[in-house]
Amino acid sequence: VGALVLVGVAAVAGLGLADVSDPSGDEILDGAEQRYENADTVVGAATVTVANDTETREYDTSFTVGEDNASRVSVTGENRTVVAGTNGTVAWVHDERTGITRVIANESHGANATGPNAATADGWNASAYDNETVRNAADRLRTVAFDWTDENTTATREGSETLDGTDAWVVAVEPDNDSREGSVTHWIGVDSSEVLKSEYDRPNATVTVDYTDTRFDVSVADSTFEPPDSAAGPVFDAFDPLQSATTMTVPTLDNASYTFEEGRVAGFGGETVITTYD
Repeated sequence: VGALVLVGVAAVAGLGLADVSDPSGDEILDGAEQRYENADTVVGAATVTVANDTETREYDTSFTVGEDNASRVSVTGENRTVVAGTNGTVAWVHDERTGITRVIANESHGANATGPNAATADGWNASAYDNETVRNAADRLRTVAFDWTDENTTATREGSETLDGTDAWVVAVEPDNDSREGSVTHWIGVDSSEVLKSEYDRPNATVTVDYTDTRFDVSVADSTFEPPDSAAGPVFDAFDPLQSATTMTVPTLDNASYTFEEGRVAGFGGETVITTYD
């Protein structure tokens, strides 16, 4: 999740150049933000490195950002690839190892949602899956989403460096909220206003994003943002058709307080039956 969020924030959000002689940190970020926002599409790849005192993990990522809130991010690490995206109508997560795709309607989740699945700036834990683990993860996500906007941070130009042969401004971003620890540093191309590298440094870990390829205004098919086909078969809304679709004995919940809701058969190197009771 951290890798997905940081790539998305760094690639899409406010990250130049109004005065090449002595630009401020805000001017550098504003110029980069315009560079990305003025593009119809942004397509790229990055290496994400997560490190602490005892361990280092590396992930290969790719991202595509289109018009009308369409986006797609793929993260590969430790022999596993997970792809997430949205076409503006639905959001989805696809696990290539299992072939399973989970699709969520955008109107039932997110900042504009209502009801038990609603997410708000005051807390992303008003979820149907309300438990301690989800609440802790939601709070971390809320921190990234709401505490690192330009209104809640201070950007300082710290100089310039040559990064892989490209001149880059170095801009440090610090949270104005004293209760938030950590800082973000961006390396932004002097001539291109392109984000070349981002580093999120916290007391317990450092996340570094090295952008290996970024292209603007390339043609992207609408299907890029559609959920991939799932290895799971069609959804059955009755028990008997589900049982007929597999040679396995489908588990039942013999309790009058519950009713069969839906089921499906998934296959990825074997066969699994998934059932839901409400």
